[in-house]
Amino acid sequence: MASDNNSLPHLLELKLRVQPCEEEQSHKDVRVDLRVHCSEIDGPEDCLISVRLKSATIDLDLTGLDAVPNTRLGEPLRDLKVTSKQTNTIRTTLDGKAAAHAGVDVAKLNPATLKLSADASAEVKVTALQTSKQDVTEYRVKARPGDTWEVAEPPKKTATGTERVPLDGTYLLDQVLCRVAPQRGANMMSVGVSAYAKQRDLHLELVKGDLWQTFMSKSQEKLFKILVAKSLGQAGSKYAGIVKLSYSEIEIEEP
Repeated sequence: MASDNNSLPHLLELKLRVQPCEEEQSHKDVRVDLRVHCSEIDGPEDCLISVRLKSATIDLDLTGLDAVPNTRLGEPLRDLKVTSKQTNTIRTTLDGKAAAHAGVDVAKLNPATLKLSADASAEVKVTALQTSKQDVTEYRVKARPGDTWEVAEPPKKTATGTERVPLDGTYLLDQVLCRVAPQRGANMMSVGVSAYAKQRDLHLELVKGDLWQTFMSKSQEKLFKILVAKSLGQAGSKYAGIVKLSYSEIEIEEP
């Protein structure tokens, strides 16, 4: 059974299960639940602070085990070959003298076969336009190096550009994060999964009270936000801009 530690379960809930793999007996499936929602925490002076996550990271910690290649969730493979279509567009323009010739249809002129009398003049412009089209697929849970996964919503287009959308909803529901295989000679095996966020990805908003008005400067307000962010995570030796929101671990007994 997993040992779960969710510091703020109403903001982020992470659950871990490790089960035998049906396709390969020596492998095990690392299954994860992940739910994220806007949460509220009590602050000093009877204030209430709303906390939203713009992005989170899932970190896999293995002891005596290795992740099985080609089993990670959300790992789109980039195409080695990129093909683009090239279109040649021919623009033909005639001055007034040439266009005055009877029977000249400018829309049907072909520069390769254009023939005019000596007193006519024509200007032919040939422009090469290169266009490419690619289908873009967005992943809310995407594999990253170092046995980590990034959880984020696709950027939202606005009139001024794009903005990041806060996480809200269930992102993993008993899904296989990856498969693991025991290392040769390992005398201890365990699977740990943690979820953390960078301080810049925590959106804090005061929904009750007038706490912000008590600050003397922006530096003090920034310091308070860092302290709030740190209080959401587990205590550590030194705060480095990362808030640990959840950790779950399972020790695996040898069969």
